[in-house]
Amino acid sequence: MKSAFTLLKESVNSRTRAQYSAICGVSVAVIEALAAELVGHGKKAAVITYRGAVKHTNGLYNQLAIQHLNTLIGNYDWKGGCTAGAGGLGGNTSGAVSLAFNGGPPVSGIRIDRAMSFYEESGALFTGYPAKRPWFPFGTQGNYQELIPSIEDGYPYPIKVLITYWNAIPYSVPALRPVWERVMAETALPEVVPATAKVPLFVAISPVMGEVAAWADYILPDSTYLEKFAVPGIPWRVNKGTSFQRPVVGAFDDKAIGSLTGAGNRIADATNNYTPALSDTKAVADIHIGLAKALGLPGVGINALGTGRNLNNAWDWAKAMLDNIAFNASSKYAGLTRDEILAKGGVFDNPGEEYSGDLAGSTPNPNGPYLAYKYGNVIRLFVDPVARTRDSVTGRYYAGVPQYVAPAHSDGTLVNDGTGFPMKLITFKVVHHGQARTAVSPWLMLMSPENYVEISAADGSRLGVETGDRVRVTSASNTAGIVGKAKVTQGLKPGVVAISHHFGHWELGSRPHTVNGVQTGFDPSRGAGIHPGTVMRRDRRSANVPLQDPIGASCSYYDTWVQVRRV
Repeated sequence: MKSAFTLLKESVNSRTRAQYSAICGVSVAVIEALAAELVGHGKKAAVITYRGAVKHTNGLYNQLAIQHLNTLIGNYDWKGGCTAGAGGLGGNTSGAVSLAFNGGPPVSGIRIDRAMSFYEESGALFTGYPAKRPWFPFGTQGNYQELIPSIEDGYPYPIKVLITYWNAIPYSVPALRPVWERVMAETALPEVVPATAKVPLFVAISPVMGEVAAWADYILPDSTYLEKFAVPGIPWRVNKGTSFQRPVVGAFDDKAIGSLTGAGNRIADATNNYTPALSDTKAVADIHIGLAKALGLPGVGINALGTGRNLNNAWDWAKAMLDNIAFNASSKYAGLTRDEILAKGGVFDNPGEEYSGDLAGSTPNPNGPYLAYKYGNVIRLFVDPVARTRDSVTGRYYAGVPQYVAPAHSDGTLVNDGTGFPMKLITFKVVHHGQARTAVSPWLMLMSPENYVEISAADGSRLGVETGDRVRVTSASNTAGIVGKAKVTQGLKPGVVAISHHFGHWELGSRPHTVNGVQTGFDPSRGAGIHPGTVMRRDRRSANVPLQDPIGASCSYYDTWVQVRRV
């Protein structure tokens, strides 16, 4: 019998500082100096990660190790320490109006990506180890990269219809373009769909002819972010706040938003409907409501949200969210109205209410040593559910404490592509772009018309490459590779290749298409640059999916070895 702390300590001490230094390429002296600096501030220090740490095949253990630096400091719920966030005011869940959906069919069965299901509990699908494809019982956010490969393999079942919204699957997922195009090429609407089709019907909800929508049988034109109602999350707040996003272009009751007057363009409660700026588009909520009505489904229409509360359009839903926010904030802000929430863009606690002098309570005290909104819950050094679970491919039990596990394929084989691919590929997002969508902005593309293959000055000298030279980047999964312009910099470690996201689109309106017999417009600047995902490493066993974390279900963006050569 061992304590959880003992298990953690043994895992950490399974390697020496020198061994950890060799793994990460940071000297022992620097590691020790950083550790001393971290603990030198008492509880007024915190270590926070975002997606980079988990986008590896060992992502969960990376995150646990980093998170427990906060545990060892003991900084949870202290000013300057680690916070779980104060949360919001429940606009889209509960309050004055119940937004629970009633009357729909129950959700049951195993997801196509096998997230949140245990292989051993899958009935006839359990045939011992290895499983045909990996299972992800802890993938609470789903497994994006497994969707199309699982459809291709028909595992755990074939599908009949695919409906997509707000994504760029073959662009965003490493190494997936050929898989996507192979799967989609078998569908032939409006001709007869062949029996071999993996996706007999494909409907895309999209504002652009992107890498996904370009293959759809039917495209339902979505509105843009400037034409939506939403309650975006604010996870970093240490006092309560709920933001509210509203359209800034388009029309309410056929009156253009720019022509409305009074109190800063506020929306009158009497407004019945909102329409986007382009008449042939709809907000996604209106698309769903319209489809539900056409199919005669429950949960929409007259009194759908309670007596006198209709759900005929997105604005009906938005008004219910506004009323819920006002209701949930009423104890602090009595008489709060929809117009006030709209004018402020939400409801937010005042500065100075983040801290408390009470360890057990939340009475505001700007000079207090504690956070007013506390986590106040269990910290698990040993994650028992993980330790009780077997890897669905190898059959081995996972560890319940963080440990160093070298990047590996799903069968446990280490990611080692030999001396032919000596450099590590990384990717990143530049500050003036967002994910896969912002190449549609001509102003942003003017700021930086293309991206680069960025390498260190030392590697540039070794390879005979200067900024502006054309270079080819290849990997074991893509020996043809990609060709782009080099950028030599002192800001990278030797042996590392960095290629940003956002660029290198092959669709997104960068070339014309014919829709309903009419050729679309296009802007070739949207396709400028190169896309690093096309050379990222595929899994050794399941060759139609990239490397991925078997526990956390994240996709790997940082475990690919490449070769760079001047063209």
